[in-house]
Amino acid sequence: MNRQDATLFAHESLIKHGLNDWHVRISITNNNYYLGLCSYKDKCIILNAHHLDIHPEPEIKNTILHEIAHALCPGMGHNAGWELKAKLIGCTNTAPCSHLALSPDIIDAIRSGANVKIIYEEDTIKRNVVVEEKITRPKYEITQLRDKCPHCGKDAIETRSSLIHSSSDSPDKKMIFLKCGHLLIKTIPKGTPFETFISNNHEPRVRACKHVWEKNKCNKCFEFKPFPFQVEGMRFIETSLTVNKGVLICDEMGLGKTIQMLGYLFFHQEALPVLFVVKSALKFQFFKEALKWLNIIPQVISSSQDHILPMFKAYIISYDIMVPKNRKRGDKIISQGFDISRLESIKTVVLDECQQIKNVDSTRTQQVRRIVKDKNVIALSGTPWKNRGSEYFSILNMMAPQKFPSFAQFSQRWVNTRYRTIQGIYKGFSYKTGSFRSNERNA
Repeated sequence: MNRQDATLFAHESLIKHGLNDWHVRISITNNNYYLGLCSYKDKCIILNAHHLDIHPEPEIKNTILHEIAHALCPGMGHNAGWELKAKLIGCTNTAPCSHLALSPDIIDAIRSGANVKIIYEEDTIKRNVVVEEKITRPKYEITQLRDKCPHCGKDAIETRSSLIHSSSDSPDKKMIFLKCGHLLIKTIPKGTPFETFISNNHEPRVRACKHVWEKNKCNKCFEFKPFPFQVEGMRFIETSLTVNKGVLICDEMGLGKTIQMLGYLFFHQEALPVLFVVKSALKFQFFKEALKWLNIIPQVISSSQDHILPMFKAYIISYDIMVPKNRKRGDKIISQGFDISRLESIKTVVLDECQQIKNVDSTRTQQVRRIVKDKNVIALSGTPWKNRGSEYFSILNMMAPQKFPSFAQFSQRWVNTRYRTIQGIYKGFSYKTGSFRSNERNA
């Protein structure tokens, strides 16, 4: 049961039991250990996001009905009157409010995007010689977001690698040695003519033009070609996506990150169809650039009700539409948010302004993780982290989950931390280890 389904069930249950002026809130704060809370002052049912992410549907529904029973019986606590009301509205577990007793490694796995599966094991304990009691203990299984070895199926954990340079007209080879003992060989393309990439080159007037270039602009047809550093960026994207799942371009604003990404897509048609995830104000700017450089007409997805047109090579959607929302207006529930499962044919996801997914606990980051699973990722940003170094983890985890599998390990190794209370406050990057390169493109 995902967060959207849980809030929808909570809204419907509130309306069903006459609590039309109450609303639902999801808490993503990491140090909240409750499953659910009932706030009489705010007239609000508060649900723990981590509880919603990993627990089975019956348990989540019980938590919601448990808190609604509190809303219907103010001041009763967990007395017999409240217990009777809870059973009447369908709550099957009337035990006192419990806490989310998850170990730090489980919390870290949830925040790092790993799959956490709960298996309940029954055990019998003896209270005395006669009385026996059956209890259930949860057991958690964590599956990290790592690539699998194609030979044995185990996690593809890299131990070392070496690059073999061939002749100028042959592809390079990268040899990756895995912990399981197998060897992966990646073929890195060479000689892709990115320097011939020209805007509107699909038009006959541009193809017939004998270009006279002044820097990157033709004085005859007034079209553009990439700068040499942009050609270098295209080769960097090509090499990175051969070896890793994703790539991050961090050039400053105005230096043509979009052109570098479009140049790679133009010469690698196997990466299509592509999904551009952008800020709402930039949707039609990306539409214009895709038409100008790729001769592709993308479908712009403007609302959750838009029909997905098949056979398109590009789609454009905003971060805001991807986030599911349920809003209650009187006795009606308005559901918003795009169902990302409708875009299963996508092969490459472009995340423009990827600092939009800096919070590892947010629903926006969770939705982006779902859409980039098993797909190549091209991330673009001039400011991949703004306030603290830990914001860098979300995008690095999506690009190379085998190298950055854990938020806690990343923060401990790479981020300076200071403490005011028990909980740490993350600051900027730490250079003490000497292995972090200041050039963000190479990070």
